[in-house]
Parts: sequence; structure tokens; C-alpha cells
Amino acid sequence: MMTLFCSDRVYGHAELREAVTGQISRLPQMVSAIGDADTVLRFEFHCEPMRPLGWLHNQVNAEKIYWSDREGIEETAGVGRAKMLTGSGSADYQEVFDAVDASLGDDNQRVRFYGGFSFDPGDEAGVWCDFGAYRWVVPRFEVVRRDTEYVFAVNIRVAEITPDIVSQVVGELQDLEFSGETRYRQVPRRLSRVDFPNRGAWRRLVDGLRLERNHKIVLARQSNFAFHVPIRPSALVNFLSQTSPACYHFCFQPRPHHGFVGAPPERLFRLDGDRILTEAVAGTMPAGVCEQEAQAFRRELLASDKCRREQQFVVDHLRTELQRLCTEFEIPAEPGVMALNNVQHLCTQMTGRLSADVTRADILRALHPTPAVGGYPAAQACRQISALEEFSRGWYAGPVGWIARRSCEFAVAIRSGLVVDHILSLYAGAGIVEGSQADDEWEEIETKISRFMKVFG
Repeated sequence: MMTLFCSDRVYGHAELREAVTGQISRLPQMVSAIGDADTVLRFEFHCEPMRPLGWLHNQVNAEKIYWSDREGIEETAGVGRAKMLTGSGSADYQEVFDAVDASLGDDNQRVRFYGGFSFDPGDEAGVWCDFGAYRWVVPRFEVVRRDTEYVFAVNIRVAEITPDIVSQVVGELQDLEFSGETRYRQVPRRLSRVDFPNRGAWRRLVDGLRLERNHKIVLARQSNFAFHVPIRPSALVNFLSQTSPACYHFCFQPRPHHGFVGAPPERLFRLDGDRILTEAVAGTMPAGVCEQEAQAFRRELLASDKCRREQQFVVDHLRTELQRLCTEFEIPAEPGVMALNNVQHLCTQMTGRLSADVTRADILRALHPTPAVGGYPAAQACRQISALEEFSRGWYAGPVGWIARRSCEFAVAIRSGLVVDHILSLYAGAGIVEGSQADDEWEEIETKISRFMKVFG
């Protein structure tokens, strides 16, 4: 059975609903519901340019996803749910990947599950309960931009090809908004802020650490901001996409006014066939307010013993794992600088060719968490994080992204926030090594969350 149906015609926005309805309505007569009931069929309709984030914001659906790559080449906005994989407790990565593969046909690389895993599986109670240890969704409807090509897509499982369910899908299609005019409301007004830990407790925490020169721990902070009205996650990620270029952007919304949103700069890994891309990102300096200041901070970053040591932990960790996972790999001798709009980081790009028996689950187990978000040695650092941090990380600093049949991409979910009604919880961390100063690390975290706070003035 072919699982991808794609039209050659380019439809106008006003034509899409009728064209898609005509195709989907005939499904019970066109497709026999035989074979694996969970296999996802995909229907793609080329269309005139349509801004995915604007389209997403206009929809009233409870379930929404958004994902854009760091290079600005691909972005996907999705609503509804054709298939979901979720679970709590200790996540078995291999079981998740096997379940993904069972739902995707070999002839179709365009169906993707979007979602993520928690930082520490088993720690997803309270405000994180809707996300679980993992949550991966194939949206029902998608607007996809691939460079300059635009597609509207419908995903439906073989088991759903019955007259009643197809009629329901057509009804959901009728409720979609294709006007192209995005309606944003007035910016919510901030009422209060509470930090966990507060500045005094942070000083005591950092000053109380006794780290050896070859050890590192990444301590995070949760800052809760209350607003006068509930926050719409899609509006928040829209602002981040405009103010934080050269980053991934994501929004995972399981229900209205409840979503995990972020603009992380760091790739955990991307896999295409047997080729893997990963990177070591650590060490931070401000971006500077002008080119002269930016260059001065760049030189300071490259010369900083603290920043170089902090990043070298990540490089050494990835080198060890790539030696185990790959038949060949390349790691530059010196780091480059990743320049973002508010900070600069040391960055070392790495590529490799996987050994034949290595699975995606093997890679994820090996690379997460990196010393950039956990520490070094990894096991000891994670135990300290669990003991010292006074909040649940949930999906913060976990792997988020997409999974397809023979490829996947994960970002590290830093520079992120959790929306729960009128509360926005922002998460950011700082790498603590021998010689770290508590006030300097606090200000580094302030800089990292500053992009979010510019949304609200």
C-alpha cells in the first residue's frame, strides 16, 4: 500500500478546503482497511505561500505543534492528532522508536512524529503530567514550508478509514481557518515573579559546591512569571521566532493555554541514514551591543580558561561516544563561536558514520544528557542535580524534535518555558566549574531568559 499521496497542482488558500474534502471523503471507497491498522497515510496538497505560525495561531484546536529547524529551511505547524505515543515512568527509547517505525511506511519519509522526552524519565509529575516521560504526535493537519515550497497535509491511520471517522475528519477540516490574517491580542501584563532558587539561595548553593578541576555540574533555575490573562503558547513561539534567529523553535501544546515552548541553539544530533551530526556547545559571553563590543567578547570567550574547560567537557564526552558509535568521525581541533542575538557560545561541530548495528536509541542513550546540560562525570552530576535543584526539570534540557522512518533530529530543550494558563515558568542553567562565581552565573541565566522577557516589555 502506498502511504503518500501528493498532488502536483498548487492550490490557492480558498481552494484548499474543497480540494482536500473531495479527496478525503472518497477514502472509504478508495482504500481498503487492510494491513497494519496503525500505518499512517499522508495526503499532501501544494499550496500558495502561507505562514505556518500565523496559520497555527488562528486555529482553535486543543492540540498544536510547531517545529522549525535552525537554518530556517523547514518549518511545520500542526493541529489535531492522527497518532500519539506517550508514556510515564522510565522511558525505553528503543520501544518508542520501534512504535514509530510500526506506524510509518517505507515509501513515505514525510510523515513525522513531533515531540520529546523528559530530562530525567520518571520525573514528570505535577505541571509536567500532560507531557509524560515522552510524548510523540503525528498531527492530523499540517502546514509545511520546505524552503520556498508550501504544503498542506492530512494524516490519517488505516484504522480510521471508516465512513464515521472520515466524516469526523472532514468536519474538523471545515473548522480550520485559512484566511491568512493573523490575529494577535494585546500583550499580557506581568504581575509577579518568583525564582527557584532565589538569589540568596543560589549564592549559597553555588558557593557551597566543592568541585575538582575536572568536574562540572549544570545547575538550572526556574523563574515563574504570573500574568493577568492566560498565555497562548503559539503567540509566544511566534515572538521567539522573530527575535532569536539561528535557533530551533518549538511549541508542543497538549491543550489550550498549556504548552512547552523554546528557542534552543543546540543540536543534540541529526541522523540521515548512517550519517550523524552533533555538536558541543558550552561557554557563554554576551553578544555585545555593537560589532566592536561583540568582537571583544568573542576574543574573551576564546581566551577564557573557564569557558574552554566548560566546553571541553562536552567535546571529550562526545568524542568518547562517537568512538563507540561510529566507524569514522571528524572533530575539529579548535572550537568556533556560535553567535546569537544576545549571547555567544563556544561550538565544535562533529560528523560521523555510524556502525552498522547502531540504532537511534543507542545514540540517544549515549548522547543525552550532554555535559552542557548535566555535567561531568555525567552520572555523578545528574545525581547532584536531582538532590540540589528544588523543582522538576520535566522536559527542560531533554531531547525534543522529530522522528521519521530513517531519519530524525533532536535539539536540546534549553532556553525554554512552560505555559500553564497565566503562569510562564522559564528554565535556564549555568555550567558550574572550579572557580565559578555565583553572581556571574546568575547574570548569565538572566541573559539566557532575556529573549522571553522581551515579549512582555
